[in-house]
Amino acid sequence: MTNIKRQLQLVKHHYNVDDDRVYLAGFSDGASAGFLHAMVRPDDFAAIVALNGHMGVGSLDGDLPTYAANMANTPVYAVTTDQDGLYPTSVMSPTIDSAIKAGADILYRQLSGTHSFDYSDTELPLISDYLVRHPRNTLPHKIYWETGSIEFSKCRWLEIGQILPCEAADWHRDHNPILVSDRITIGFIPEESETGVKVGSVSEKTYAEKVGLKASDTIIAAAGIKISNIDDLDNAKSKVKRGDQFDLTVLRDGKTVELKGRLPAEELYYLFKRTVPSAAVKAVQIGNQIKLETSRVGSVKIHVFEEQLNIEKNIEVFCNGKLVFNGMVKPDAAVILTNYLKNRDRKMLPVAEILINLQK
Repeated sequence: MTNIKRQLQLVKHHYNVDDDRVYLAGFSDGASAGFLHAMVRPDDFAAIVALNGHMGVGSLDGDLPTYAANMANTPVYAVTTDQDGLYPTSVMSPTIDSAIKAGADILYRQLSGTHSFDYSDTELPLISDYLVRHPRNTLPHKIYWETGSIEFSKCRWLEIGQILPCEAADWHRDHNPILVSDRITIGFIPEESETGVKVGSVSEKTYAEKVGLKASDTIIAAAGIKISNIDDLDNAKSKVKRGDQFDLTVLRDGKTVELKGRLPAEELYYLFKRTVPSAAVKAVQIGNQIKLETSRVGSVKIHVFEEQLNIEKNIEVFCNGKLVFNGMVKPDAAVILTNYLKNRDRKMLPVAEILINLQK
């Protein structure tokens, strides 16, 4: 994520980029990264294109707290395919449905195909039209933002400053569907081999480690099927399901070794990892008034934009029905320069900040 942001800053430093026309698009892991950015760091992007991805990867594998409702702020164009061996439509569509029910702005397309971009010729024109129709909504009048980490606490003009370890508000509900893990994985990194499938390294806490597969082994048979290459191994995996017997035959130091074992049973898991409490804010801006509803929030920061608020008049901020700020702000050169150097974003450049301690 840091790499992507630094590249964007570098391009903006050297070229006259329209800040409201920057998009993030990816396939497979890139699509999963697109979902992740939409949920935790969307400010740089007008829209996200996520093709054959999994919105839970950033949380489960990246160990980050993510929340589907945050995708209400940045539109997502998502595609899944029915024969995808990693993220098929049958598994991914319930996660998309759950996110949309949570408020996510997702245009969802279900196509025929495998885990490949074979549909590019017909889909790219539609994606192009979608991007043209979706410049960045730089200063939305409504924002919903939820975070379990202060590192990812900002969305557009709203920023959560502190997460409190207390009971959540009644409206603050988690949208986190339960999925079934039925994918067949052995747990090793292959290396090039003239015949069979050579094992480069074995991952910890996997089926491979359990049955005793070792680096430098060469798999020559699996589940009774001769293995000459990685495609043969994929074919053998396609004929079994979780919980089945799945014996491997390997060559080790010139000898044939039988490794017997049963694949792990299907497991249930949450789409998003939940190990920390989250704070959430529902914010609405009307004229020079900002109304906040908060849950587990200790402090907030309002980034003030001249295009949004009239800084020649008092700005009023209400939180949970109470007036928490009523005053004028002055442009602050330090705020302007700090934000520009941080983001190189000329169209989302606050002139002042209002920091509100909600615990007083």
